[in-house]
Amino acid sequence: MTNEILDIFDKGRKAFEPFGKLGEVGMEAAEKIFKVEADIASDFIDLTVDQLRAFGTAEDVGGYTREQGRLATEYTGRAQERTVELMEAFTGVQKAFVSVAKTGYEEALAAVGKAAPAKAKATRKKAA
Repeated sequence: MTNEILDIFDKGRKAFEPFGKLGEVGMEAAEKIFKVEADIASDFIDLTVDQLRAFGTAEDVGGYTREQGRLATEYTGRAQERTVELMEAFTGVQKAFVSVAKTGYEEALAAVGKAAPAKAKATRKKAA
């Protein structure tokens, strides 16, 4: 009886073990996203400093306006780069979660001695 109970607990532990990887993937995702967010915050600080510098060194309205245009172009480019980085991070996280969940599901079923269900074949009705 005791061996049977221990066996049940062991199977349960093995069944849920693969899903611990989801936590690891989640932490890696959070790190990547926080890094990009920190870079965005840094860009805002840089922009503020550059705008103050432009205001303080401008000799006339035209010079100030030109500098503001240059800053707008520069920081718009940075914002686009950060957006791409963020989308790549989200896409990578999504792929990692799907991969870990799929293999984890299969490993969990194997741990409890069950086979994964066969995929249903899609049937198409031919147009008459």
